Parts: sequence; C-alpha cells; structure tokens
Amino acid sequence: MSLTRFNSVLAGAALAGAALFGVAGSAQAATYNGEWDPAYGAPFPNLFWKANATIFIPDSCLVSNGTFAAGSCAGLDITSATLSFYQNNAGAQGAFLESFVLNDNVAINSFVVAGNQFAGINTNFFDPVTNVTAPQAGGGTYGFALVLLNNTQAQLEYFTPPTVSVACLPGSPASLCGFSANAAVGTFTPTIPEPSTYALLIAGLGAIGFCARRRQR
Repeated sequence: MSLTRFNSVLAGAALAGAALFGVAGSAQAATYNGEWDPAYGAPFPNLFWKANATIFIPDSCLVSNGTFAAGSCAGLDITSATLSFYQNNAGAQGAFLESFVLNDNVAINSFVVAGNQFAGINTNFFDPVTNVTAPQAGGGTYGFALVLLNNTQAQLEYFTPPTVSVACLPGSPASLCGFSANAAVGTFTPTIPEPSTYALLIAGLGAIGFCARRRQR
C-alpha cells in the first residue's frame, strides 16, 4: 500500500473512531435515570413505593441552563418507567411486593437544566396501574397513577374503584381519591453506557489498529 493511500485509509479510520467516541459520549451524557422512593403514608402506612424513569435528552438541549417547555427540545423522551411496591419497614424500604411497567408515552410539560446537566422534569399523569394486588396497597381495591412535578418531585395518586382516573379534584373525599402523604424527591443521574457502546468503541479502535498493521506489511 502506498503511503498516500495509507494516510487516506488511516484518516478515514480515525474519523470513524472519533465518530464512535462521539456517539458513546452523547449516549452517556444524554440518558438519565430518575428515581423516587418514599414511604406512602396515609392511607397506606405499611406501603413503600419506588418509581424509576429513564429519560433521553439530546446534548443540544443541555447547552443552556434554566426551565424550558418540552417542545423546545426535539428528541426529549421518557424511554421507560416502572412503579414498584415494597413493605414499609419502619420508614425504610422493606420486602419487595410487586412491580409494574408503566406506559412511557406520557406527555412531558417542561424540563430543567442546571450546570449543563439534566436536573428536573414535569409530566402529566402516567396511565394508571389498576391491577395492584398487594394487601399493603389495598389488595385490588385501589388503582394508582404516577405524576412527575415540581422538577424533582413525584406523587402517587390513589383512587377507588380502580378504574382509569384523572387527577384528584380539590375537595375529593380522602376515602376515594388522594395522593401519597410524603414528598417524593427524586435524583437524576447519567446512566452508565451499555455494553454495546463499549463494543462500538472497541470496533473503532480496532479499525485504526488494522490500518496501522497494514502499513507495516
């Protein structure tokens, strides 16, 4: 191989490697995991609940700090969400009871960026969970709906009978409808790159190494 052609191939490989590194960096910087894990309080004093949401936000939406309407960030999306119930063990998360995958097609109203990092989100109510069987959560008598609000908080609405519900209205009887008594303050942390991301990085480095070996022949 001529030196000119080698330099061309090596440059192409280097660009490919750089692109792969860019993809990995973007994925790591733009995918966040949110977690909320409070004790429920009245009317379920023996219940501890935990919500998780995975949020994808393009790097282009992290360049300015402040609170923004969701429509100002093309690509912002909740990619997964779960709701789990645990036994309340003296105010701490105890034995696991049951878990539910939420429909992640929920409307996002706004999001927060602080220090060029994703820092908060506000959504509508997720589709309600109506097949809860844990005795600590009413044993099927109640349904539950999650909402993310006030940037870092979450609330878990309860309602009976367990049918599709809207947000509780002011003055709704507590026996029929209400919200978790304890404030659920969440944290948002960048997720660790998936193994496939590392595979892409290795492939890019391998391409560069292959070209280097070809030059020595």
